[in-house]
Amino acid sequence: MDITAGTAARVREAIEAGGESINSVSEKSGIPYATLWRKVNARGPFTVTELGHVSEALKVRVVDLLPVEPVDKASA
Repeated sequence: MDITAGTAARVREAIEAGGESINSVSEKSGIPYATLWRKVNARGPFTVTELGHVSEALKVRVVDLLPVEPVDKASA
């Protein structure tokens, strides 16, 4: 799994689940709109600091913004 795309998808889901928009999260987090839009659309990776700001804006844990991929125990 691509970590950038997976994180972007989780952030997008959290924004929608919170009834927010990229614009409102941009304002609350202090991340410029263009930067947040680019990263939510997987056009660049989020930094840990950015994920922290987004998690605070959405009132979720940072770990909830990270992709979850099942582990194939046969190959582990």
